[in-house]
Amino acid sequence: MEDLEAFLVEHYPWFLPKWYSYPYDVMRTDAGRYFLLYHYGGIYIDLDVTCGEPVDSYLQLVSRDKDTVVVQGLPVGVSTDTMIAKPHSLFLEHTIYTLPYSISWYLFPYPTVMLGTGPTYLGLRYREFACKDKVDLLDRVDFNKYFLHIGDYTWRTWDGTILQFFNKYSIASPALCLFLLLSLLCYIFRKSIAMKLSVIMTKANYIPLTLSKPTTRDGVNSNFSI
Repeated sequence: MEDLEAFLVEHYPWFLPKWYSYPYDVMRTDAGRYFLLYHYGGIYIDLDVTCGEPVDSYLQLVSRDKDTVVVQGLPVGVSTDTMIAKPHSLFLEHTIYTLPYSISWYLFPYPTVMLGTGPTYLGLRYREFACKDKVDLLDRVDFNKYFLHIGDYTWRTWDGTILQFFNKYSIASPALCLFLLLSLLCYIFRKSIAMKLSVIMTKANYIPLTLSKPTTRDGVNSNFSI
């Protein structure tokens, strides 16, 4: 974590206030992953993911016009356990420059991580991203042809364990409904605060990055390269 912090201090000091505000280290890991891939490009794979086939065999099928490869998340969002990107990927640029506006606390640990920096956050960024033609979204069927998720979870929270138990056994309970209601109310409250802060920052002449759709090349080149 110290090396990741040093990297941000050197290259992206504007993000440090948000970095320090995260309540969980896994959120700093998520955010750092986006910055490293944006800065250097490359292939990121979680410790509990292995390759079923050589990665090159998949990359040969990806158009060179794509600058990012991500995977559909389970149950929702875009997975953060396997990501491939070229340096200065447009999608990751959008992802990192919207991180300061994301809410850092959702009352419970699991929604805080998922919505703050994790797969749900990344899925929302993909949904609003204007240049989806630059991203190859790999579905779970194709993902399983090339990668194997051999572990359970590299991070776990008490509330996440409860939700997974309910999901596994298809159990609905008043406690679960209350949990979801509280999370929703917390989200609405924090969103309203974030919008007010955004207005204040804009009035203070802070100009957020606006991405425009890039011009496309003539023709489509095959073979994705990092």
